[in-house]
Amino acid sequence: MSLRVHGLPLGQTRDQAPNGATADGWATRLAKLIPAEALGVYGAAVGLLPGLEGKDTIRLIILIVITVACLAILIAVRVKSTAQNADGPQIVGIIISCVAFLIWTATLGPTSSPFPIPKDFGFIVSLAGMLYVALVGVFYRGDTTQ
Repeated sequence: MSLRVHGLPLGQTRDQAPNGATADGWATRLAKLIPAEALGVYGAAVGLLPGLEGKDTIRLIILIVITVACLAILIAVRVKSTAQNADGPQIVGIIISCVAFLIWTATLGPTSSPFPIPKDFGFIVSLAGMLYVALVGVFYRGDTTQ
């Protein structure tokens, strides 16, 4: 399965599609934008970290390095898996997946996140993530011509 997103233009229904073109529905578009390759590596890498109690700066640096490495993996996988013939990779889709990954890491809280967000304000990041996920699936259509 390709991670390339194929959708109809906003406001067009499947029965209006020219030549019986097929398109990804909202849930499929959303699933293709979830950065699973980076999330899996990040979760495994953070799980391998030693306690590092009292060494918050070192832990933060390690989390930043892991985040950057996961972003590099995400970009490499997405460039390869969304490239299609001469159309090239879906750059907007790759950016959307990168932002989703960063939002996800921010929601993990102070011990697992590279973002030093105070615990009392973590709900704001979670709310932003929920809105982001809901809206991206609606407004990002990917390829709209078949």
